[in-house]
Amino acid sequence: MCGIVGYVGHQGAQDVVVEGLRRLEYRGYDSAGIALVADGELVTDKRAGKLANLEKAIADTPLPGATIGMGHTRWATHGAPTDVNAHPHTGETRRVALVHNGIIENFAELRAGLEAADHRLLSETDTEVAAQLLELEVLAGADLTTAMLALVRRLEGAFTLVAVDAEDPERVVAARRNSPLVVGIGEGENFLGSDVAAFIEHTREALELGQDQVVTISRDGVEVANFDGSPATGRRYHVDWDLSAARAITVLRRLNELDGIPSSRLHATAFGHEKPLIDPSEPGSQEINKRVDIIIVSSLPPESQALLGQVVKDRARSAEGVTTP
Repeated sequence: MCGIVGYVGHQGAQDVVVEGLRRLEYRGYDSAGIALVADGELVTDKRAGKLANLEKAIADTPLPGATIGMGHTRWATHGAPTDVNAHPHTGETRRVALVHNGIIENFAELRAGLEAADHRLLSETDTEVAAQLLELEVLAGADLTTAMLALVRRLEGAFTLVAVDAEDPERVVAARRNSPLVVGIGEGENFLGSDVAAFIEHTREALELGQDQVVTISRDGVEVANFDGSPATGRRYHVDWDLSAARAITVLRRLNELDGIPSSRLHATAFGHEKPLIDPSEPGSQEINKRVDIIIVSSLPPESQALLGQVVKDRARSAEGVTTP
């Protein structure tokens, strides 16, 4: 499912981003990377394999201090899991760096256009295509938010994009279409994450974004716009569950989205509070619930497996008309 973390604030961005990526490891990945904005330059490192490989690399060759950055854990889609194909990707001049979840369906056409204009691409990924197009918008004079709005109008597919600009150390900009992204609201700092697990240790105030929206976070605030540039607002909420439950809820919500079942059918309060998952009387619920059980076992850490194991038992008893003690 990949994982994304973005941060701008007063803390060391490297630690915030790496810790966030560690909390997203349960989502699965085959490479990891980080980008920071420091002294007017992009500083990046990325490694195939486990997050520990990236941590060792930046321990051996420390990155400069920065208070703005982003990180990514990738499941390979376009291109093998190599250092070169890992995220983040940059434009040719290294003005802009970008990470991406999802698939850009028209990337081959866009890549061909870049190559025809003599732009050099280093990776096999659709993400680098987006990074180069975004940088071209910035080099033409657009700020990062305006550039992102121009980029998303050219993309087809499902994606979350997060980007930083070496010459704009005050903001991180992101976009989402049919791919998860949530904002964490802090005091003098703000966060982006594939789910709340990325920042739950720092803040429990979150903002849910709608489809086809671009969000800009700075130290002082959050601004949201629709893809057409019109102002928008997200839904703010308080995260009142713990990290294990947050991980579990995210996995189950994502599975239901993939199966075409609205996320609203899952209740954040389900884990230890109300009724979880899908009503057994619903058409197709037996097969979907079976798949959910498999994901619980295979994708979550032990504490989450224990939590959800009890939920599954309760659900089974409920389906059989047995009251849970």
